[in-house]
Amino acid sequence: MTFIYEQLQNFGPFFLLLGLLIFIHELGHFAVARFFGVRVEIFSIGFGKTIFKFKRGDTEYRLSIIPLGGFVKMFGDNPTAVVPLEEQPYSFIHKPVLPRIAIVVAGPIMNLILALFVFLGIGLYGEPQTEAQLGDIPETTVAYQAGLRSGDKVLKINSQIVKSFDDTLDLIAKSETFADIKVARDGQFLEFKVPTALKPNPNILSSDRTIPQIEGWSMLSADPTIAFADPNSDLFVAGVRNLDEVQKINETKIETARDLKKILLEIPKDSEFSITVKRYEKEKTEKTLSFKALAKNLAFESSEKYIGRVQPGSPAAKAGLVRGDKILFIGPTEILKWENLIEAVKAQGSEGKAIVFKILRDFKEQEITIIPQMKSMMNEKGQEIQRPIVGIEPGFYFHVPTQIYVPAGGLMASLKYSGQQTWKWTVWTINSIKRVVQGEVSHKNLGGFITIGQVAKESFKVGWSYFFQMMGIISINLFLLNLLPIPVLDGGHLVFYTIEALRGKPVSPQKMEIAFMFGLVLMLSLVGLTLFNDIQRVFLSGW
Repeated sequence: MTFIYEQLQNFGPFFLLLGLLIFIHELGHFAVARFFGVRVEIFSIGFGKTIFKFKRGDTEYRLSIIPLGGFVKMFGDNPTAVVPLEEQPYSFIHKPVLPRIAIVVAGPIMNLILALFVFLGIGLYGEPQTEAQLGDIPETTVAYQAGLRSGDKVLKINSQIVKSFDDTLDLIAKSETFADIKVARDGQFLEFKVPTALKPNPNILSSDRTIPQIEGWSMLSADPTIAFADPNSDLFVAGVRNLDEVQKINETKIETARDLKKILLEIPKDSEFSITVKRYEKEKTEKTLSFKALAKNLAFESSEKYIGRVQPGSPAAKAGLVRGDKILFIGPTEILKWENLIEAVKAQGSEGKAIVFKILRDFKEQEITIIPQMKSMMNEKGQEIQRPIVGIEPGFYFHVPTQIYVPAGGLMASLKYSGQQTWKWTVWTINSIKRVVQGEVSHKNLGGFITIGQVAKESFKVGWSYFFQMMGIISINLFLLNLLPIPVLDGGHLVFYTIEALRGKPVSPQKMEIAFMFGLVLMLSLVGLTLFNDIQRVFLSGW
């Protein structure tokens, strides 16, 4: 039973998502064909061997073993077949061209309609978003210098009420040179005029290449994972060790590094307190520990310069780096934060060229020489680049504000929200296709059924709203992809029927057959490419 439950968790969301999308698509073809009097012989969800079927009227309904598509088999859909005169009223190919166009386009349109209904439901229930709370703001940034501080809760921007962090980004992007921002801080309401600057849009799918942004504006906060360069710290003496993640001080829950510092400062000097930590001992194993400590010498530091994980078989592993090592220098470059490490390796490393890491381990300095390896990876613009890597991951992660559900606000507002979301994701999907074709985004970003399966599984684990949001996005993708003018797709059929409508006679069966063979080869190549990308991404990725 445990095995069956695990498999349902792994594959159930994928079959649910893909099955519903396929069913809705084929239902569109089926319903419109029946409306125009075309006899539908087979309605199948899946391909290959039939595992369940029944017949009602003229139609045999099937569930087949390969759940990666479906089809509707209509009587008279073969242009070379001879159809008796008395059967021609029920034949697809003998229908006027406009009904045939309607039947073909009905499948993609149903995917679009499904997306509209999905987003309508999300609008009524609430879209999963992040609370509008600012994360860590570096002191050197525009946001800090304008008066904003870490932990501020954003209430309004340019007199517009803010419901989520996404709202803040949208409203800042609509600002010109300044954004008027109202925040709540320690029970007070404060207002600031914060300068904006045009910067490259981090969303590579957006039509806007640059948008106004505020330097230092972020929802991310450093987590309370701590480290020690001083063995005399009372926390270290009490038993806390490098890369322990603090969960509680006494009974107070700790979520960010700044929360930890604030709570420790409030503890009376020389008084005893309890500290609860989560400690990772081996790969994917952890345990919770509690210690008693004195508020005397509470020296500790951020884990940002510490190694959290060494990838097995990587150059770092071969050279001897281990979890908990603190990176002091890479060559002549002093490491102050993790970004310095990445830049130093990029600047000094190339295949075959050694880099000297100066580290602190067990409170003793030592040097380790590493020869990086070059690896293909995607940059923030979705472009494939070659970069030297050593195979280490940081000892910290970022905490994000509380996840909230933001309803659109009533039926009419939800209808408007549904249209806006459908339009937004339609535009973004078109932009992604266009940029892949133009070479601005690498084709290695394309994913297939394995990617869809992973996305379905992860979104389902997070919650229904995330799962249905992903369903709406994928449904829009199917709507657009099926309309591409490629023979074997609905868009290819539409091209032939449009030509027939314009010239008054159909394209010859011989030319259609050649076109369909070309389309089949193209589609099989595309499926092969996405499968190859999936396999590389999931099974062959290394560091």
